[in-house]
Amino acid sequence: MKEKEQMLSRRDLDEAFHNLHDQIIRIAVEEEEEMIKQELDEKQNQEEAPPLY
Repeated sequence: MKEKEQMLSRRDLDEAFHNLHDQIIRIAVEEEEEMIKQELDEKQNQEEAPPLY
């Protein structure tokens, strides 16, 4: 195969970039939601726990 045939078009590269960007944003949002959920669970557990003294 010639080198030109192996190269992706600008449109293909642009589409791949946007797909990867969307996936990264989706993962970041999911991680942020999970972190917030864990923080709320920890806060709720602290409020429910009796004092240690």
